[in-house]
Amino acid sequence: MTKEARLAFVRDYNEVLRRADFKPDPFQSRLTEQAIRLALLFHLYEHCTIDARGPGTFGADMTGHEHPLSVGAARAGLMVRDWFERRQAEFLGPQREHAKEAGWEKARKIMLTRPDGITARDVYSGRVIAANKAEAESMLAEWAEEGRVIAILPKAGTAGRKVTRYKLAPVFAKG
Repeated sequence: MTKEARLAFVRDYNEVLRRADFKPDPFQSRLTEQAIRLALLFHLYEHCTIDARGPGTFGADMTGHEHPLSVGAARAGLMVRDWFERRQAEFLGPQREHAKEAGWEKARKIMLTRPDGITARDVYSGRVIAANKAEAESMLAEWAEEGRVIAILPKAGTAGRKVTRYKLAPVFAKG
């Protein structure tokens, strides 16, 4: 590929990493790879000529292997990949929203049985609501921002682990 095409893919991959806070999931880590595959198809099509040699007979002259992949083909591959990524997000959006609300309902039911509140560990223990501590903390912070839960910060100067507990906001505490 040309230097400009390679630079377009490098910049794209760096942007993918930045958006994922440099911890991409397996799907995200292959986004640029998918764009390269699409760009290769555009490149091959660009360097393919088909001519009619007779009734129902065609010949193809493929010379893509003789030319470097252009920045135009690279950008076309990135654009098509982005289109598919947007369609996937639209398709999965309702499913993710449903899973998010189901997680909230599970956590809410646990909080109804624990008057002292819950911790992030309660949310990710057993991986029923959250997959890990970071995800649990993110969920709890979002629920606190939305006013669903109230964060109870640990008292300074007390012995033991300093853990933030979360209780249901009064409006959500009704069974």
